[in-house]
Order: sequence, then C-alpha cells, then structure tokens
Amino acid sequence: MLLPFRRYSRFIIPCFLLSLAGLTSCTSTSFLTRSDYRPSVEALRKEGPAEAERLLPPGEQGTFIKTMEQTYLALLQGRPDIDELRDFAAKVDHSVRIRVSEELAFFFYIETPEGYYASEHEIIWMHMLLSWGYSLRGETDSAVVEAKKAALLLEGKARAGRFDDPMLRVILAALWMMCDRWEDARVDFRVAARLDPSLRWAAALSELSAPPERLTIVLTGTGPEPYWKPEMQMNPLRGMRDLEFRNQNREKRLTFFDATGRALPSNRSPHSHPWYERHLQRNNVIREALDDSRYGQRVLVSTAKGTAKAGAGITVGIVGTVLSIGVGGAIIYYGHDSQEAVAVGLFIAIKGTQWSYEFARDMVKDSVNTALDEFDISDRYRYVRFLPERAHLITGGRGPIRVWDGRQMQTFEERPNAPQGVSIHYLPDGD
Repeated sequence: MLLPFRRYSRFIIPCFLLSLAGLTSCTSTSFLTRSDYRPSVEALRKEGPAEAERLLPPGEQGTFIKTMEQTYLALLQGRPDIDELRDFAAKVDHSVRIRVSEELAFFFYIETPEGYYASEHEIIWMHMLLSWGYSLRGETDSAVVEAKKAALLLEGKARAGRFDDPMLRVILAALWMMCDRWEDARVDFRVAARLDPSLRWAAALSELSAPPERLTIVLTGTGPEPYWKPEMQMNPLRGMRDLEFRNQNREKRLTFFDATGRALPSNRSPHSHPWYERHLQRNNVIREALDDSRYGQRVLVSTAKGTAKAGAGITVGIVGTVLSIGVGGAIIYYGHDSQEAVAVGLFIAIKGTQWSYEFARDMVKDSVNTALDEFDISDRYRYVRFLPERAHLITGGRGPIRVWDGRQMQTFEERPNAPQGVSIHYLPDGD
C-alpha cells in the first residue's frame, strides 16, 4: 500500500521541507502567460505580423511589455503606431538605473510602473522602435534622437562587462541609414564586425564612402521561449526556478531576387539568443531575493495542497483495502458452504484491494504532477515576445524583393514610405 508514496516521496518530502522556510502567503497576478500568447506567436511564425496582431491576447494594456509587442507588430506592417510607446518612453526615460556587481561589471535596467524590470536589449529595442517609427512618419530629427539614445546605451561609456550586441548594431546601422546619417551607420557596422569577426560583410560596408542605393532588411524568427530547468544548488529555491531559453524556429537558407529575377547579395546577422542569456544573468542579479520570496510562497501553497491530496489518497487506499478484505472475508466466512459466496468474497477482497491501491497511486502521482507544474515558472515568465532572431540585409535590386526559402517563393512589395531607400520586412517561417 505504501509503494506509491515511497516512489514519489523523493519529490514530496523535499518540497514539503522547502515549505517550512516560514513563507506563509501567496500572491496571484493577472499577467499574461506563455499559454495565452501561444496562438499569436504561432500566427507570427506561420502567417505573419497581421495575424499575430489580431490574435494578441487581451490584458496588460498600457504595460511596457504589451506596448512594445503591439508597436513592433504594427511597424512590421509599415504602420508607425508609436504614440503609446513614445508616451511610455517619456515616463521611464529618466529612470534608467545602472548597477555594478561581481557577476556583471556593468548593466542597466528600468523598473516600469507595473513592476517589470525591463532588460537591456528591451530598453535599447524601445528606442530603436521609436526611431524606426519616426522615420516612417518623416520626423527625421526625432528619429535621430532615439537612435542616439540606443547608441549611447550600447556604448555604456566603454565599461567592462557592458551590454553590446552585433545584431542590434546591424539593425541600428540601418536605422541610421533611414535618418540619412551614413557616417553613424558606418560606425555601427564597424562595431558589429569587431564584436563578431565573422561579419566581414559588415566591415566591408563600413568602408564604403556612400551608402548602398537601396537596403532591404528581412527579419525572421519569433524569439526563443523559456523552459523550466531545475538544478541542484546550495539554495534549493533558486535551483528549482532556473530557466533556459530555447529557439523555436528552423534556420533556413534564403535566396533573394529582384523583380527582374536577378539574385541579390544578402548577408545574415548573428542570432539574438545572447540577448536572453544576458537577460537571465541580469535578472538573477537584480531580483534573487525577491524571486526567492515569491517562489517560496508558491512552493509552500503547492506542497501543502499536494501533501494533503497525496495523504488523502493514501488514507482512502488503506481504508478501501481494509474494508475490501473485511467484507470479502466476512462473505467467505459466513458463506463457506457455497462456492458462489466464496467466489464473490474473493472477488471483493482482490478487486477492492486492487482498486484501493490504484486510487492511492493515482492520487499521489496526480498531486506530484500538479505541484511540479506549479513550480514550473516558465509559463508565467514575463519578457517582451516576438523579437526577431535574425536580420537579413539585402542590397540593391529593382522592384519588389522576392525570397526563396527552399520550398516556396514570397514577395515583399516596395514600401512607398521607405526612408532613404531602406525598408524593413518580416518573413514568416511558413511551416
């Protein structure tokens, strides 16, 4: 009868001990989860930004995360709907905080009004989205201001351990080109090549005295997703809430053509995955104590419910077994002269014991699985979704740009409001 409990006790007992840390309450939020976002993320991957925007989950309106996501999806469709993000940036523009630690010598963050700690790449991306939007509106001066803010955050006064990234540098160079600031674009292409020596094409672009006549950027990917990765650590709460980001999109070899069918030169940026690795490192430094507290509260409630459920299942199993054997034995004792009575008694004793065992086993297993699901924080992990994983830069060409991904041809029509011949598009995965 105790076999199911012994089997799962290695999960239940440690969780129960963790609940004795003295944390006695649990808070709940109405924040959106990974499950809420799944239809929209899948729509972006398969169909494109218009359908992803249509399927955005309701809720969190006016928050940093939702505003960033809505702005990005609109810009991918050529709509510079940046007013809400502009207003948000004005509120937090002077609240950028810098923190120095042994783990990371230099990093910065913003604590938003709703209590979210925006990551370095998210803050830089906010200014880049605004620069992109202002350029589409023809407000070049404002676009330059936002591009400068992004550049200053990337430079970080050359402090050791600062955040810098070649993919962000490549996209920022394109935004400088939108502003007709080729010299600034050359600087970012040069820095991107220094950060990633494999980007010889970026170094070559930085040597040009004049910008390409036409530049098309095609963004791909929907960004990695967080997954639970519990590990053994000295602090068990931190080990149990460890996460990792995994990429969701297949890498494809893309070939680009112009309207005449001529193959166009194209170059691919590095992957955005380092943004999320840095994001996790930075979060661990900023919020360790706070996250431990909140996670411990959730552990307390989950283990209490799980222990009670498992205990109830085992109790029912024991009682059921005793009753089954008692009733079956009584029937056999009083009806020993009848073969049918003996058979019925044996049936009740055996089947009753079997049912009681299975009931207790299933209750214990279910309580453990429920507790483990609640310990998994990846579904509730908050960050800005939909960000690209790669940027493909295509120079030259006439008319609409077409792309062959090895299975189908897709076409990007010319944008009538493409500033300085620079346009940005998104390519769905198509699977």
